[in-house]
This record gives sequence, C-alpha cells and structure tokens, in this order.
Amino acid sequence: MTEQKSSSKIARAALAIKAIKLSINLAVINLFTWAKGWKTPIYNDNRLHLSYPENRNLIVKAMEEKVGEEKLAFDGILLTKSAGIAWGVLLGDILGKPVFMISDEGEVYTFPYNKELVVNENPSEYDLVASDSPFGIPLGVRIAHHFNKGFIYVRPETKTHGLKNKVEGAYQQGQKIYYVDSGMYGVNKTVENMEFLSELSEDSIGRGMNDVPMKEVSIAGLRLVGIEDLISTGGSSLDEAVQARALGATITDIITIFSYKFPVAAEKAEKAGVTVHSLLDYNELLEEAVAAEYIQPDMLEILKTWREDPITWSDEHGETTFTKKQGASDEVK
Repeated sequence: MTEQKSSSKIARAALAIKAIKLSINLAVINLFTWAKGWKTPIYNDNRLHLSYPENRNLIVKAMEEKVGEEKLAFDGILLTKSAGIAWGVLLGDILGKPVFMISDEGEVYTFPYNKELVVNENPSEYDLVASDSPFGIPLGVRIAHHFNKGFIYVRPETKTHGLKNKVEGAYQQGQKIYYVDSGMYGVNKTVENMEFLSELSEDSIGRGMNDVPMKEVSIAGLRLVGIEDLISTGGSSLDEAVQARALGATITDIITIFSYKFPVAAEKAEKAGVTVHSLLDYNELLEEAVAAEYIQPDMLEILKTWREDPITWSDEHGETTFTKKQGASDEVK
C-alpha cells in the first residue's frame, strides 16, 4: 500500500479542523473577504493548526522533509510575521538553525533556543498555551510544543477583515490557559491580554515568563530561508525577503504551508529571484476535497473558475473595494 503523501495529509487535516473553509454558495453573505476586498469561496487560516499538536507535528515534519528534498542550504530562518513565526521557530529547533525576525522598525531580533525551558508553573496542568504577538510567539510555541499542548496567540489589535479575530488559533470556552507574555508592550497591554484570556478560560489562567530571551543582531552575510504559512499573490512574503537582502542577507527560497499558485505570485517570485516551495497547493487541495467528499465533483467548476480569474469572479459575485488596476493582495496575516 502506497503511503499517503504529506500534501494529502495536510489537506485533510486542514479540512477536518476548518483551517481551510470552502464556500460554494454564491450569496455574498456566505463568501469570505480578503484584505483588499476580494469576495472569495475559500478562506485559509493555517494558524489553527498550531492549536492541534498532531497537525503541528505533521506540518513541521513536512517542512523538514522539504528542506531535504530540495537540498536547501542556509544559515538561519527568516520568520515572516506574524503567521510564519511559530512554524519557523519549530523548524529552526529541529534543524538546529537560528531564527530571525525583522521588526516594523527594521531591527533584527533572534530568539535563541533554550532546551531547558524555564517556567514558573507547570504548563502540563493547562489545556492551552497562549502568548502575545509577535514577540511572545517564539517562546510560547516552544512551551506548547514541549508540553504537547495547543497554542494560540493574541493579536495586538482585532483584525478588521477576514474572520476579524482577536485571538488566532482554536480554543473553547472554559479551557485553562497558560499565558506567555513577552514584556515588550508594557504592563497595560499585559493586563489587557490576561483579562481578555481570563474571560475565555473562566479565570483559569497561569502566567509564563515575562522576558523573552531575544537579542538584536545583524544578518549581514547570512544565507536565510523564509518560512510562511500562506502565499497568495506573494506580496508580503517577498517584501520581507527584499528587506532581508537590504540588511545584507541572502535569501533565495521560501517554504510555505499553502500556495494558491497564482501566476502573479510566480511572476513576483521570479522577479525577486526567489523560489517558493509549498507543502500543499490549490489543485492538490481540490483533489483531496473531492476524494474526502468535502465537496462534490460538480462544485469544482466554481472553485476552478475563481482560481483562474479571482478578480473578475469577485467583481461578478460581490461588491468590492478595489479596481482591477489595483491588482491583488495577500490574505492578511
């Protein structure tokens, strides 16, 4: 019996937890809205996988295999914020590679891996590990992974589009939450986040380290690989690659969990001199969705038509806030 491909496993795992949602009802209210106003029949939220240890292990293992298959050679990992941070950290720990994140101010931080994770309570007594974003994510996801717990993180502000999340990841009311705070945003933000999480957990909340072991460094002369959770038109991912190059690093490859394989993304990647390696792409997803009877074969036409020309499709099936001249934009992280 042939072993199931990792792409098939990831597709089915995503559909099972609704990390990928497909809507084939053309009523606008049942469609999803991307960052620039696209009305679409698909929404992808790979951050949900972080809350399921089995899915997390599946994806990180697939990333490790991709590095081997493509014979990628690099000195460290560029964390594309904020959705790519956790995945890059976990892959870096497996490969023994340092990880780097570029802040909004252009500063570069690294988050050294401390195998002896120091915590002031026992996270194994909790259901979930949570952190602030983005600076709390590296330590938070490491603690979650070490103790085989689900992971979620609190955004600085609630998203204004998409699913309009304040918390990224999957959780249930009443779960006990172990909160890891980076200490980067001041006491007021810490209190705000803990009060917000305590409402979800009915006050069953612990407190993690409030000092992330990070430091400011230079990436000049380093070969980096980018880690992303999703690439649609490729804008944000390639922008960070260009930014890393401006700081003296070499980056020619990006690994992503999912890619829509839009031609515009391929064109941008080629122009930027970057090769994108996806664990799962849109066509593979549709094949698995049909095989798993998540959708019926006759529904494929809608999904394929959208994929061929998403801008025109959006214009025809819902009000938009952009024009064709403006082009496309990534789903917001």
